[in-house]
Amino acid sequence: MKKIFLISSILSMSILLFPTTGSAAETPQASMPISAKSRTSILFPMSEPVTLAPITISETTPSSFTDYPEYTFAVSHEPFDYAAPEGTAHQDTFQNRLSFVVEGEQTLTADGVTLTYWTENDNLIVKIHKSDPDKLESFTLADLSLQQNPQKKAILQEHHLYVAFSDSVPDDRLEQEMQVLKEDFIVLEQFYPNAQIDSQQICLSLNTNTLTVNGIEKSVRVSPYVSENGYVMLPLRELATALPNLEVEWDKERNTACLYTADLWHDLLAEIPLGSQTASFHGQTLALREPATEKDGRTFLSLRDAANICGIRNNEITWDAETQTVRIDKDFITYT
Repeated sequence: MKKIFLISSILSMSILLFPTTGSAAETPQASMPISAKSRTSILFPMSEPVTLAPITISETTPSSFTDYPEYTFAVSHEPFDYAAPEGTAHQDTFQNRLSFVVEGEQTLTADGVTLTYWTENDNLIVKIHKSDPDKLESFTLADLSLQQNPQKKAILQEHHLYVAFSDSVPDDRLEQEMQVLKEDFIVLEQFYPNAQIDSQQICLSLNTNTLTVNGIEKSVRVSPYVSENGYVMLPLRELATALPNLEVEWDKERNTACLYTADLWHDLLAEIPLGSQTASFHGQTLALREPATEKDGRTFLSLRDAANICGIRNNEITWDAETQTVRIDKDFITYT
């Protein structure tokens, strides 16, 4: 039997902290000179290096590699809550980061870009020596490994890829210099050695009663629509049931849609009252872009509110205005 969970914990409020618009996807990379693309990897607390999926670093403007030729990359967990109760041990984001592993100093030339890369103080250092300032370029690092430093604490779950635009960032400046380049870069798992990544793509189009999951069409009762305020509105139940491990129940007495985990624990994740400008998400009040509405017997929320409440990050959502289609690309952890 296969059990599936969202990589991005639906109990984490961090998915809601990124700037959004009504329909276009925003990502941590949106205002950066470079972007990173790599398939999420699952790692386990380990003493030996584990090979990563290839990482492709691309310019977001033609002169990015010329203007920013030096980079320090780090892999670490999400920041801890700085408002933790007094007396709680606090460790900054990078104190327990994972260690990049590269044999010596490597040189790479690809598509006109020449660079060297090596590791230093657990970080990956990249220095670009040649690039074309008039052309969008990229390079792929396919021989990187990560290792758990035995002297550091293993922080489980999601770890991001961070970057600083310098090749010499002291440890006491990492917290100030580093920026998230790619969320959910790796997941550090401990209890399920047979865990693996399962990638899914879900598409819903306006005014059609079908959705597709990895290219397979499924009939749905209602379709997305655009509200008077210009928000793409998604049916919460249809979205949740297309995702693993989620289900929606309707509380008739309170006129409230309730989102639960579809497992033995049946945890309450969110409560969304009809007509309200707020919802309860993991016990916290969440301001909605558009009040929850009822249409054809279903609760509708704006695209990002519905997706975020279901544990989907903003950078995993794409709105295609030409085809009027919402596309969600999400990685899941599967346990067999």
